[in-house]
Amino acid sequence: MARKAALTALTLILALALAVPALAQKKDKTPAPLDGAPSAKAAGANLKVTDFGARWTAMTDRERNHFIEGMVTSIRFLCTNTIYGADPKQMDMKDAEKRVVECIASNFPYMPHDIKAAMTAIYQDKANNSLPYDIVYGFALFKVKGDSYEENLAKVRQLYDKRAKGGN
Repeated sequence: MARKAALTALTLILALALAVPALAQKKDKTPAPLDGAPSAKAAGANLKVTDFGARWTAMTDRERNHFIEGMVTSIRFLCTNTIYGADPKQMDMKDAEKRVVECIASNFPYMPHDIKAAMTAIYQDKANNSLPYDIVYGFALFKVKGDSYEENLAKVRQLYDKRAKGGN
């Protein structure tokens, strides 16, 4: 059951990441074409899907806010499904609610605008563009907390660069 909840949350996160440009709409509420969205234009025609850092830096502040809100929502769904996914008839509801709040706080422990700023700072270095958002999110948590992360970030970047070149 927890695996199903995790897969559902991951699917929601990925769907949101791919749908962010569609959030930019004209005043008549008709969806903007993907190539007409500010993010797509700023990122260029040769943007690779795996190049999330370029997508992130090309996003408007509003699009980044929507992305972070989607992450928070998916974490909330994951925590709720994990806690309440068991037989709800046999659980203390006050304890379950407390556990859901603790789960959310442990997975998203800082203010969303702080995490967004940290992710933006990490993706400002174009060498980090190939790193997926979940990895950068983890490093953003270290950055917001004030922990040293640069050495590990460099190691992870080397690993992803090696994989991109066909190495294991």
